[in-house]
Amino acid sequence: MDKSEIETSLLIGIPVRLNDKFDFIVPQMKKIFEVNFDYLMNAVNVVYDLNYAIYKNKQINDIIEENNFGSYDTWQLVILLEGETKTDHLISYLTKCLSIHLNEEAYIDEEKGIMVGDKSFTKEDYEELCRILKIAYGLEERIEDRQFGSKAARRKAIEMRLNRNEINLIESKTNSFLYQILSVLKTKKSDEEIQNSNLFQLIDLYKRINKEKDYDSLMTGVYTGNVDVKKIDISKRHWTSKLDN
Repeated sequence: MDKSEIETSLLIGIPVRLNDKFDFIVPQMKKIFEVNFDYLMNAVNVVYDLNYAIYKNKQINDIIEENNFGSYDTWQLVILLEGETKTDHLISYLTKCLSIHLNEEAYIDEEKGIMVGDKSFTKEDYEELCRILKIAYGLEERIEDRQFGSKAARRKAIEMRLNRNEINLIESKTNSFLYQILSVLKTKKSDEEIQNSNLFQLIDLYKRINKEKDYDSLMTGVYTGNVDVKKIDISKRHWTSKLDN
């Protein structure tokens, strides 16, 4: 499936078929609150870009850099070293993320590796999962998908993202992103509708509401003569046009 097909499926709540083996879903809000929103987002980010998440673990990061491991190979290393390093919580993130989004129990089999239900979760499955997660949650490019001229450049990029995330974490304590979205959506939807919607649907609606308000403000400026209509592309600013990521 291409990006537009995935977005459409997520928007209307239809499972996205993953490599003809699994059905990917974004959980409904009531399920997210059962799990805990912050825990779920941590799990998604760790699974999506483990090499970034594990950067501060020098023992493992040195092996990653030396062998140029991608996230899937790093997961194999983390599983192999389970109990020997401080990474057991990462495996919990992995199994929880897979279980929630693929709607089957995920676990680690000593012989078969990562399992979802009775099917093995391969590198090809993982790469496709990451592609869908990026679309579903609006995630930025993975560290391993970027080109760096040196190890120092790679480390700098990771450290900059870590610093940015620490700043965002401080800000979120006083201005919750989820609360902000839900506060706006409650003017359009009932509590039951919100609880039965998935996060992708709610964020899409939140962006659409904001785009409609921006369009109304723009057109007010046009009608009053404060905005020169010749200098703007109305088709791109119209509230029904494509949303920004």
